[in-house]
Amino acid sequence: MVEKNPKLFFNLFSVIKEMKKAIYILIGVVVMALAACDNIKEEERLIYVAPAAVARCILIEDFTGQRCVNCPDATEELETLQKTYGADTVIVVGIHSGPFGVKSMPNPNYQALATDLGDEYYAHWGIEAQPGVMINRHGSPVYDPKQYASFVSTQLKQSTPLSLSIENTNAYVENGAIIVVKAKASEPVAGKLQVWVVEDSIPSVQLMPNNNTNLTYIHDHVFRASVTEDIYGDDIQVSNQSESSRQFTIQYGDKWVKNHLYVVAFVYNSTGVIQATRQKIVPSAF
Repeated sequence: MVEKNPKLFFNLFSVIKEMKKAIYILIGVVVMALAACDNIKEEERLIYVAPAAVARCILIEDFTGQRCVNCPDATEELETLQKTYGADTVIVVGIHSGPFGVKSMPNPNYQALATDLGDEYYAHWGIEAQPGVMINRHGSPVYDPKQYASFVSTQLKQSTPLSLSIENTNAYVENGAIIVVKAKASEPVAGKLQVWVVEDSIPSVQLMPNNNTNLTYIHDHVFRASVTEDIYGDDIQVSNQSESSRQFTIQYGDKWVKNHLYVVAFVYNSTGVIQATRQKIVPSAF
């Protein structure tokens, strides 16, 4: 049988009494605060309005090459990120270029995917090794594929005031198409609008990590061309709560497969890529 302890009950009673006093004081503070708010004129009160959420997309420029033995492993990492977040959220552009890029093939059955413009970008961004990727053009190039996920995760958490969309106008030119890029902003945005054409599902040669040559390797999101007047993008300014539209004409290359083509559009400035988007081209009947 447990004996009662009068001292213990007395201490417990004291604690409860002090807790009640604290609650009364807290209620008094809240009442005083509410009364103070009532003294503020209606027109002087601050009203919080939550900003409209804009989904941020990530642009990854993958400087790769058909003679780059480590590039297929980097491609696998990028494809994993696209499966995780979606290919329209993590937008990859494979820019074949640099010392491991291939510009000509002795066998006409295989395509060489490197371009002069790809080499221009390779030199401009100071790429020093392949694979080397630019993630939203934020910071230095990343050369370790194991770091891709961390950088992408960090960038996805950042907010953006800009939304982009790409539309086919159903207006077609000879061996080409016309597209419209629309930009909307929740606050003023100034930068460069860059528009590229990329192609998926290109079977061609690729040197593999085991130094064997894969003759049927499938190359996706391959950079084909820039369609802005300036190869580094055209100036764009989008005012607060307004929309800006730009129209572009795309001429198909001789070896391009029309129903494998995408348009990638993005706006960037000195801080990096503000927003990016991509859209499959819907070609006219062929």
